[in-house]
Amino acid sequence: MKIAVIERCSDMREVYRNIFSSKVMVVECFNTLEPNHILENSYDVLISNLNLPYIDSLKKISELRLAKPQMPIAVVSGCISYSDEEIKDFGVNRVFRKPRDISLIQEWLMAQMKKLSSKSRHLRLVSSAKLK
Repeated sequence: MKIAVIERCSDMREVYRNIFSSKVMVVECFNTLEPNHILENSYDVLISNLNLPYIDSLKKISELRLAKPQMPIAVVSGCISYSDEEIKDFGVNRVFRKPRDISLIQEWLMAQMKKLSSKSRHLRLVSSAKLK
C-alpha cells in the first residue's frame, strides 16, 4: 500500500515514517498537498495535516476526491476550527486529532489495507473468471 502523508512539520513527518512504514506500506511525506502529484503517483491512501488557511487544504482535498473517489482520505490536525462533519463534506473519510489519535491512525490504515487487499483479490478473481 502506498501512502502519501502531508505534514509541514519535519519532526512529525519522521514520526509518521517511523510508525507507518513496513514491508507492506510505503510512506512518502510532503510539505504541501498537491492533488496532481498524488494522482500522478498512484497513492492508495492520503493522510493530510490541515494547514492554514484550512479552506485551501479542504478545497484541494475536494479536488482530489472528485478525481479519485475511492481513495481513503484522513485529515490530522491539532487545531481544527471546523466540525468533523463540515470537514467530511469536503470528501474526507476520517478526522484525527494530533497528538492523541496517532495510534488510531495506524489502526485506520490497517483497516484500509485490508479493504484494498480484498478489493484487489476480488478483481483478480473476476479477471481470471473472464479469461476462462
